[in-house]
Amino acid sequence: MKRLIKVTAIVATMAMLVSASMAQGGGGQGRGQGRGMGQGMMGGRGGNLLAREDVQKELNLTDAQKSKIKAIMDKAAEDRRAMMEEMRNGGGDREAMTKQMADAQAKVKKETDAVLNDEQKKRLQEIEIQVQGARALLNADVQKALGITDAQKKSLDAVQQKQMDRMREMMEEMRNSGGGGGGGEDMRAAMQENQKKMETEMLAVLTAEQKTKFESMKGKKFEGAAQAGGQFGGGRGGNRGGGGSTGGGGF
Repeated sequence: MKRLIKVTAIVATMAMLVSASMAQGGGGQGRGQGRGMGQGMMGGRGGNLLAREDVQKELNLTDAQKSKIKAIMDKAAEDRRAMMEEMRNGGGDREAMTKQMADAQAKVKKETDAVLNDEQKKRLQEIEIQVQGARALLNADVQKALGITDAQKKSLDAVQQKQMDRMREMMEEMRNSGGGGGGGEDMRAAMQENQKKMETEMLAVLTAEQKTKFESMKGKKFEGAAQAGGQFGGGRGGNRGGGGSTGGGGF
C-alpha cells in the first residue's frame, strides 16, 4: 500500500510538472512563452544540471558562482518539498499548483541566468539539449532558433498533451490495480517507453533542415549527458552535487 501511494504520488507529480511546462512553454495553443518540459521536469533553466559536479566543471564555474547556485537550489528544493507535501496531503488546487510550479521554474531560470556569463549560458543550453533530446523542442528559445511555425508548435503541444494524458491513465491504472505486479519498476519502464514515443513523434514534426540545425545546437558532446538524463527518464544519474558544493536542485 505504501508503495502504491509513493508511485501514485510520483506519477501525479510528473503529470503536474508536464502541465506546468505546458503553461510555460510551446505557445502553440495560446500558452505563454518559456521553458519546455525538459527543464520543467526537473530543473528550470539547467536546474539539477547545475548541481552536478561534472556540469560545473564543464562550465568552469567559480567558487563564488557555485555558492550562489547552491543558495538558489536550496531554496527551490525547500519550496518544492512544501508543494509535494501539500499534494500528498490532498490539499491545494491542481490548477493553482501547476501555475505555482511553472512560476517556480521561471524563477529558477531567471536567478541562475543572472549567475552565469553568456558563454556559460550557451554551453549549459547545449548540455540541456543533449540531456533532454527531442523534449528540448518545447523550449521557446529552441523553437525560435529553429524557426518553428505555429502549426508545428501546435503539433508539439499535441504530442506533449498525449503524453500527459497517458501519465494520468497510468496513475489511474496503478490506483485500480492496488499496486500489484511489478509496482514501481513497471511504472518506471512504462513512463520511459512513453517518453521514447513522445520524442520520436516530436522529431517527426521537424523539417530536414530543422533537424540538422537542432543537432548542431547540441554543441560538443558532453560525456555526462547520458547519466544526467536519468534525472528526467527515471534512471539513476551519476555524479550528483558538486562534492557538497551544491544543493539538491530546483523545479
